[in-house]
This record gives sequence, structure tokens and C-alpha cells, in this order.
Amino acid sequence: MFFFLTEENQRPKANAGGDQSVSLPLKWIILNGSASTDDLGIQSWLWTREPESLAAGAIIANSDRTSTLMVINTVFDVSNIIFLLGLQFLADEFGSG
Repeated sequence: MFFFLTEENQRPKANAGGDQSVSLPLKWIILNGSASTDDLGIQSWLWTREPESLAAGAIIANSDRTSTLMVINTVFDVSNIIFLLGLQFLADEFGSG
């Protein structure tokens, strides 16, 4: 007789850290999402700017596709600047994820 114990796949958790305060003029900003987790492993990262957020800058070395977003030459016109962190995680052998 064989018994198989399986655990239910957990949803990934994107964690970009807490809110940050900046003082203008600011030439750069770094956001760290390395505290994000997934029980099957994180396959890829994607940082995006919230469309309503009036911010501009140049992303360094494709860092928008890594756990740490680095932006230089930043220009912010409002007090609330929002970046979103999205994760793609590995699917299990049955294709669920």
C-alpha cells in the first residue's frame, strides 16, 4: 500500500517592502522585491509603473525584470508614486500554479 502526501500549491506573495519617503530632488530610486516568495520558486519578475502615477526615469540594466528595480534620472510630479511588482512562478507538474 502506498500513501502520497501532497501539499496544496500556495499563491505567490509579491513583497516590494514598505512605503518609502523620498526628498526631492532625487536622482535615483531602488525598490527591492527580494522578500517575495513562492513555494514552487519564482521564475521571473516584472516591475511596472502604475499608469496613474506621474513619474519618469530610466531603468538601469533591465532591472525591471529582476528582484531589485533601479531607476535613475527620476522625475516625480506628485507625492504618490506607485510601482507594481508582478511575479511569474513555476507551475507544478500538473500545470497548476
